[in-house]
Amino acid sequence: MKIKNDLKKFLYELLTIDSLSGNEYLAVKFLNEMFSELGFNGSMQYVSKSSFNLVINDIKNPDILIATHVDTVPIVCEPRIIGDEVYGTGAVDAKGSIAAIYYALSKLRDLRDNVSIAIFSQEETSGGGAISYLSNHKPRLVLVLEPTNLELSNAAYGYLELLLETFSSTYHPDLIPISDIEKTSTEKALFILNVVRDFCAKQNITFTITNMDAKGNSFFVPDNCKISINFHIPPGTKSLTLLNELRIFLRERVLNNDFSIKIIDYANPFKTNLSIESDELAKIYKKIFNRDPKWKVFRSWCDATTFNENGVPSFIFGPGDPALAHSKREKINVNEILYAGKFLRAILEY
Repeated sequence: MKIKNDLKKFLYELLTIDSLSGNEYLAVKFLNEMFSELGFNGSMQYVSKSSFNLVINDIKNPDILIATHVDTVPIVCEPRIIGDEVYGTGAVDAKGSIAAIYYALSKLRDLRDNVSIAIFSQEETSGGGAISYLSNHKPRLVLVLEPTNLELSNAAYGYLELLLETFSSTYHPDLIPISDIEKTSTEKALFILNVVRDFCAKQNITFTITNMDAKGNSFFVPDNCKISINFHIPPGTKSLTLLNELRIFLRERVLNNDFSIKIIDYANPFKTNLSIESDELAKIYKKIFNRDPKWKVFRSWCDATTFNENGVPSFIFGPGDPALAHSKREKINVNEILYAGKFLRAILEY
């Protein structure tokens, strides 16, 4: 009971520290002090402005790096504890994973010389923390801690974020000629979205709309409509290849040219081949969870993608339900943190 209470207290205190992506200094300073009290001194690595990484046992080429991030999206869920559940923005993504690291280190006297632990900044925005680390480090293998419901992943989705913009004349809302109703910017955007939906059905992929902007009012219909679309790309497909196929599909089905498609951001999916290293992870996993890992695909981008792009075999694991991340109901169960911590301890002692 004391262990669980200590973990809840640690996580709650960490959640009360604002670590919005790009403003992680105070949270990293807090973590450095907390880990130092356990006997593990870290080095604070400057990234930019108020962003810092924290690296414990900072060596250039560790055989294994255990990494996660401390930055969060803007707060939409206030920190609180209800029973064994800890609520708050960042509880799942990914401060619960930091609590698991805290538990693992609390059970160790020291780290093996060939192991490092890193807490990154800017994961939610630019990925700058991991990029900064890789500028002068290259681990042999990385285990990135993200919420996976305690499952191991050796692959992750990529994404393609586009801006769809449509144009038209401005109309009086009550006096649009019947022949022109479908020519308004908003109607064009709705039509193109249906074409995009057909495209995704053929490609067996999904997309979400993350922002819509059509500035009009009761006096006129807007002449411009902007929609941000995020495509979820499974392993086996390249983002820019998908974009090219989408452009061809749109040209064939959208007759007018009063629209544009622009790239906001993108990342390719990845899959790490199972090997001796993954066999070792699987052996430890079975010891802790009494079952073989299912090697599921992580359905979002994370820092593991950056490591994979730089030639580092990457795996993903962590406590918490990823579906709760970035939501008003974000929470994590302390028992999951405890199990994740036991798994990390076993890796560090292996």
